[in-house]
Amino acid sequence: MSTGCHDSGSVGAPGVTASRIALVGAPNSGKTSVFNALTGLRAKTGNYPGVTVSRFAGTVHTGRHRHTVEDLPGTYSLEPVSPDERITVDMLDGRLPGADRPDALLITADATTLRRSLGFVAQVLNRGLPACVVVTFTDELARRQGRLDTGALARALGVPVLPVVGHRGQGVADLRERLADWRSWPLPAVAPPTDLGERDAWVESVLDHAGYRPPSRHRATQRVDAVLLHPLWGTAVFIAVMVLFFQTVFTLAAPLQGAVEEVFARLSGLVDDHVGNRWLSGLLGDALIGGVGGVLVFVPQIVLLFLLLALLEGVGYMARAAFLMDRVMARAGLEGRAFVALLSAFACAVPGIMATRTLPSAQRRFLSGFL
Repeated sequence: MSTGCHDSGSVGAPGVTASRIALVGAPNSGKTSVFNALTGLRAKTGNYPGVTVSRFAGTVHTGRHRHTVEDLPGTYSLEPVSPDERITVDMLDGRLPGADRPDALLITADATTLRRSLGFVAQVLNRGLPACVVVTFTDELARRQGRLDTGALARALGVPVLPVVGHRGQGVADLRERLADWRSWPLPAVAPPTDLGERDAWVESVLDHAGYRPPSRHRATQRVDAVLLHPLWGTAVFIAVMVLFFQTVFTLAAPLQGAVEEVFARLSGLVDDHVGNRWLSGLLGDALIGGVGGVLVFVPQIVLLFLLLALLEGVGYMARAAFLMDRVMARAGLEGRAFVALLSAFACAVPGIMATRTLPSAQRRFLSGFL
């Protein structure tokens, strides 16, 4: 299903021009926060042609210009290992059926992990499209005694660089102004190297020119990770968390499920008492009301499951659990992140199967769905 993105050119009222800007970056690089801040959460959602990978597109108006900003699936490199990452690569290369190549690119780079981010930036700049680098988490970099000269970084990269803190709205106004002038974004005078070894040297050179100092490690996080990722203590904590997790889901959901069953049983009883026709009574009471009740009785369990999953993900434990489970899952030919899909399937198989789409191969997605 298309989201209604348009080609560049004259659209609508005379003098109003439209462009398509793709927003690319690694997962957790602040990309979606930038997208939300730019579009004001006015996003259209749908699927890419022929696949179930979601697409998000929003509109930004700058004077007489209208820009469609599309938040592409996050990827760590342009060497795809999953369907989501393949979508991003095909879109940048203009090979995605039913979707035109973007006119320009916004590339998010996490200031706290800039060394890793610049490797991805180098790959994207080699696509030959006008680009602007959006440096995120600069507030976190400063708070942890890091340093970065964004002006020097722009000179080193040869493209515009803007610091933006999306969730606070810092730098968003400047970014909107830059969007209006996307046609003047320069291409790097010298394209970044494509060879891996040369690219690493290029990254170090850019970091030195930008006066980059990485942030100090968070001491509290270090102490937590020393326990949660320990082979012995981390496993013990994992078992305790999982026991508490399932005990909470099934214990708290039981009375709620009982209440749902009682409500629908009473409704079915009322139908039996007031509808004289046995055929109609069976249709309404057993088929319609009983069928709906049989589905809704699982809602409390599913809601609790996803609330707890959101809580564990919010505090950062899900990523650590996936890391801890990676060796165990490898024995079944899977990887640590397949654990999240298996955990989701305990309450309902449908979200568990949907979660497998982020796995890198069809074989692993099938195996996770089978388990």
